[in-house]
Amino acid sequence: MKLNVELLETLKCELCNWKSFDEAQLQHKMRAFEKFPRAEYSTFYKPILTNECLMNSLVELGEAFFANSNLLSDVVSSMGYIIRRYGYAPSTTVFGLFIRAATNKKARYYVSLHLSSFPQFSTWAYRWDYLLSMPKIAPRKLSITNFHGEVKRLLHTKAQIPAEVVQHIADLLNAYVAKAALSDYSKTDYLNTICLLERYLLH
Repeated sequence: MKLNVELLETLKCELCNWKSFDEAQLQHKMRAFEKFPRAEYSTFYKPILTNECLMNSLVELGEAFFANSNLLSDVVSSMGYIIRRYGYAPSTTVFGLFIRAATNKKARYYVSLHLSSFPQFSTWAYRWDYLLSMPKIAPRKLSITNFHGEVKRLLHTKAQIPAEVVQHIADLLNAYVAKAALSDYSKTDYLNTICLLERYLLH
């Protein structure tokens, strides 16, 4: 653990001084760094990962190398896990980077894993359009599972969802259940969600 913390601290310092390295070096460092927030939660990592200089530098990296899909994906994945697992409060600048990254073919999947955990998401004007687009994000087999999980979270929290959005969600899930080769457990899980959506429309 001590060696891991020392390596993470080194990577943090290097990323905070990212202008000292070229793009290839930064891509390598980001790939090594991304493994830490994605790994199992550690109280030893929290003060390093939530460091303000580090988070600001990650935003700068994402903006500076936006065309580098691999580097951008690692930036988005890292920040997403730091926000979700380590309680970092994202700024509107961070949210803006994620919205932009949703247009990148590779990074958009990593955006979809984390975007709804942003406090800004609940008041974002395009949140329902984004939610309904999630099943189309490659790889679709993973994205439909992520979409289903997000729908269940919304139902559990009793979020106010427009009726037309609820109907569209139900249609998407019904279509998926009809054509996908699902285990009995998974099929029942999806059908239960569809049932909850239908009940939602009756209230």
